[in-house]
Amino acid sequence: MIRVVGTATAIVTLTYLGVKYIMAAPEGKADFKKSAYIYIVGAILVFAASNILAIVYKFAESL
Repeated sequence: MIRVVGTATAIVTLTYLGVKYIMAAPEGKADFKKSAYIYIVGAILVFAASNILAIVYKFAESL
């Protein structure tokens, strides 16, 4: 359940940021790039953390 929610959250966030970037004016894109890195890294961490937890759980189950 955590894996699905984490993956969905990461995908929705990255999609939102992509659309926001595409819709921004050229001046706004420069400002957006500066702040977007934090959001992108956070979304990747949420996606990775939920999948890493699932892998660890499956490994622990097999022991």
